[in-house]
Amino acid sequence: MIPWLAVFLITLKCAIDDYRELKIYDIYTLPAIASGFIFHVFSGDLQNSVTGMALGLAVGFTGTLFGGGGGDAKLITAIGAWFGAYDLILILIIALLVAMTWFSVMFIQSFVTGKEMPKVIPFGVCLFIGLSIILFSGWRYLWTISEIGLSEWPHIVTAKLFHQP
Repeated sequence: MIPWLAVFLITLKCAIDDYRELKIYDIYTLPAIASGFIFHVFSGDLQNSVTGMALGLAVGFTGTLFGGGGGDAKLITAIGAWFGAYDLILILIIALLVAMTWFSVMFIQSFVTGKEMPKVIPFGVCLFIGLSIILFSGWRYLWTISEIGLSEWPHIVTAKLFHQP
């Protein structure tokens, strides 16, 4: 649990910086990428880390083409290095839902108040929320459908969520 706590704290620091300054610093993201890779070299799960990093890099780079920041791309890559492609997909889905909700609230607020809407959303905050939900909840078990029979998954998910044998 200690390595995941470290990633959680690094992502929290990046989210705070992104919220305050709209900037995510390399001093946090680059060591997080490297340490995730090294951790998985020694834990024997290197393939999961590499696929997570590759997916994170691809998604992050694509995001920069559409106006996202480079810090966001590196933070996504770091999360992928630590959690792998499977959990990264879940984290990104939640982060995108949070970002869309945040944007919608800002849009409505600007429409009602007549003030100009901010041009960017600190996506590091959205990534932190997605990471927190996946790390500290049972939501990751909802995606086990592909690994088991369709008729069995509701029982298995219920057992996992409520810690039944």
